[in-house]
Amino acid sequence: MNHGGGGGGPLHFPTSMTHPSGPRHAALSLGWDSAHHTSQILRILETLSHREAWSAIWHDDAQIWFYDDDDDDDDATTTTTTTTTTTTTGWNVTSPVEFMSRMARLRQANTLHLHTLHFADDCTALVKLSNHHHGTSSSFMTRYLSLLRVQNEWRIIREVQTTKTSPSSSSSLSWLSLGRTIQDYMEVEHGGGTHDVKRATKLFHPRATLTAVGMTDDEDDADLASSSAWSAPAGTYLEIPLDTYIAGVADQTPHDTMAATHDAVINVDVTGNAAAAVVRVGNGAQTLVFEDILLLGQSADGKYQILSKTFSPQAWPIKS
Repeated sequence: MNHGGGGGGPLHFPTSMTHPSGPRHAALSLGWDSAHHTSQILRILETLSHREAWSAIWHDDAQIWFYDDDDDDDDATTTTTTTTTTTTTGWNVTSPVEFMSRMARLRQANTLHLHTLHFADDCTALVKLSNHHHGTSSSFMTRYLSLLRVQNEWRIIREVQTTKTSPSSSSSLSWLSLGRTIQDYMEVEHGGGTHDVKRATKLFHPRATLTAVGMTDDEDDADLASSSAWSAPAGTYLEIPLDTYIAGVADQTPHDTMAATHDAVINVDVTGNAAAAVVRVGNGAQTLVFEDILLLGQSADGKYQILSKTFSPQAWPIKS
């Protein structure tokens, strides 16, 4: 596990594993594929410093999460030419347009640092960045981004950002709380029924959503996918409301213990009161292993909630 910190870092690529056949699940090797996708994402990240080009790199349904503790009056209200969003104490969500408006109003120059880049597959990625703002007062912002390759174009889907450098509670208690949240999440994924519905409701922020890239290739199945909350035509954007996820937990029959055979926590990164985790969780039918990118936020009481989940279905590893 990696703690958040200052300074740049290397690009992190996933280790080799068995993926299903098909256009979106081929493992990225340290060759042309990874170089191609990495260069596309790096171009997007470079554009983050140019506000006039931001609209081309964010998905239309993108969201930015930020924490407001009522200490900074300038962050208390986000204003655009058409809307004014008043935040509440704690984690809030806004659109890239509103965020860009605030950044333009602050008129701060930025120095951008890339810390890590992780690919779950050739359509799903996680990035950690930090911004050094050069304004009337110098400050740092850490940013966790989840990206999807929608219709062959990489787009930023979700961002969780923090200007804090220390957690809401002591470091040891903070890690304990985060570890408990991740463990509870993986148990809920294999559970079901009323008890796990209550756990899932506490695990996720009320405004959290789930995102992925659709994987239905067959034309007939694609018609069905358009009417299903859990599937979408191959290459298209899929967003699942939290209520739909909670309903799925309620209806799910608890999995056999073998479904957790390939479960793993791949990486956890924490900076201040924000975190990103990459975990793998098997499905009940033991046909898929989902690599989930979780963006999390810590509240003032020290507890973590999942603000965003981006998932990538991959084939159940077959023993050779």
